[in-house]
Amino acid sequence: MKKLLCLALTMVFCLSAIPLAMAAIPSTPNIDSQMPDCYGYVEEGAVIKLFTDASSPEGYDLYYQWYKSTDGSYDARESIPGATGTSYTPPAKVGVCYYCYEVSARDPQGEWSESMYSRMIRVEYAHEQVEETYELEVLEAPDKTTYYSGEVLDLTGLRVRVWTNDGFFDSKNGDKLEITKKPLTTLGEQKIRVKYKDAMDIFIVTVVEAPKKAAVITAQPMDAQAELNQTASFTCTATNAKSYQWYVTLSGKNQKLSDGDYGASGCTTAALTISAVKELVGASFYCIISGEDDNTVQSAAAKLSITIPEDAPETTPAVDAPTGGDSGGGNTILIVVILLVVVLGAGGIGMVLMNKKKNR
Repeated sequence: MKKLLCLALTMVFCLSAIPLAMAAIPSTPNIDSQMPDCYGYVEEGAVIKLFTDASSPEGYDLYYQWYKSTDGSYDARESIPGATGTSYTPPAKVGVCYYCYEVSARDPQGEWSESMYSRMIRVEYAHEQVEETYELEVLEAPDKTTYYSGEVLDLTGLRVRVWTNDGFFDSKNGDKLEITKKPLTTLGEQKIRVKYKDAMDIFIVTVVEAPKKAAVITAQPMDAQAELNQTASFTCTATNAKSYQWYVTLSGKNQKLSDGDYGASGCTTAALTISAVKELVGASFYCIISGEDDNTVQSAAAKLSITIPEDAPETTPAVDAPTGGDSGGGNTILIVVILLVVVLGAGGIGMVLMNKKKNR
């Protein structure tokens, strides 16, 4: 009986010790809420502060350790010396870094619970994105404000002041500004836009019709030489030319040329090409040019020299040779002899012939 009583007491003691042994290990703490990712601007002096939010099921004391990770992984975490409180303030440096904390519970007997880690909190510091604003004012218009139609803007003398977030600067002669410099063609007052980024101002110019200019010959036609039935060329150039017309002077007469005359081409252009034919021997050529003002100017005359090759066919008509046995000279002698016979007689003729022999 005593043995049974002792066995029962031993079992009761052992069973009562099991809960005590189990209760000696504190429960793993709970993380009740997680910190969100954080973002701040350095220029504003932003301070990002991270907090813990954990609890022990048994109400035991909690202990913390903060970590940082450059890539957001737990394997790359590094403990932050001295960061063991319920909050942590990361350094305000431009860039991205990740942080988390570890929490453990400890009971009064000094037993530690297993650790629990928070999520990785992404913290980014950046430069403040300040919206740029610009203002612009034309202080002085360009020196030239009146233009002929077709001229391009001259920005010499233009002075513009531009204000930015960092202050202002002055632009001279259009430097750093957006100004369209196409030829001015619309007559009257024109508003010229001056832009820098999204800021704009204007200045005004006046466009008038350009005066019509007279033609000015810059290259006179030169004398040319060509073989018979070959081509020759004459050129006359001028500024402000509106039209060209070539002429030929032949036997003291001036003739307006058209394409096809004497094999001519380019009769109304700056370059004339013509065939060196027999009819143009001794000819000269000149050009009359009409200017923008409708007045005309005449070029100098250029001569055409035609060379005839030695083997060229005769160009003058041949005299028909007499037909028959005697030449024309023989007929003339016969007539003279007959006249002498009639006038002098046969004796007279003999005396004439003898005198000729003596003279020889």
